[in-house]
Amino acid sequence: MTPASPHSVNNGLVVSTDTTAARRYAQLLRRFTRRVSVVSLADAVRTIAFQTVNIVILDAGERTNELLAVLERFVAQGKKMSALAIISPRLLGRVRVPTRLVADFVVEGASEAEITARLRFLMTSRETDETEEVVQDGDLTLDLAQHKIYVSGAALPFAHIEYSLLSFFITHPNRTYSRNDLLQRVWGNESNDTPSRTVDVHVRRVRAKLYEYGIDRLETIRGVGYLWRSQ
Repeated sequence: MTPASPHSVNNGLVVSTDTTAARRYAQLLRRFTRRVSVVSLADAVRTIAFQTVNIVILDAGERTNELLAVLERFVAQGKKMSALAIISPRLLGRVRVPTRLVADFVVEGASEAEITARLRFLMTSRETDETEEVVQDGDLTLDLAQHKIYVSGAALPFAHIEYSLLSFFITHPNRTYSRNDLLQRVWGNESNDTPSRTVDVHVRRVRAKLYEYGIDRLETIRGVGYLWRSQ
């Protein structure tokens, strides 16, 4: 999984209804790309459909999940892009980050340093030609199109939520996520009614299946959460 150079990103897009916030995000995005456009929510889909867009800052409020799903469909159709979503604190429990789109989020009001760090992470994420359908991580192969994970060619018998959890880790490696983070990003809208210990249960199940193949890269960071070590 070869990281893409930030310099390979040529076209940025800010989608927002707040003109002041949009200007701020555009200034930050210009640190990574020479060309940045700002559009409203109404024009976002048309712009992405007919222009080359590599990185999107999405400030969509209640429509965040809807537009992330739209971006994911464009990726499935062959477009290469990543997205940083700006999330209101009251909507955190409802955000679901797609697995086929390289995406991350920050809470509304985040500092410039945090937004810049998240953008840099997205720019250097594994945006190879394989990212659209297949992600290779050591002996593990994540097939995003078929929702399957293979080890040396053998399909692992994962239930749906186990697949979703491990695929999230594989596509977001080398970074620690708390139980609440995982509930928000993997369980999505259901997370409000899901106890945090559910994460521990599913992590144990995923680990047990990986152990059978000698894979031990899903780490517990004591007092913080879990981290996936990529190869």
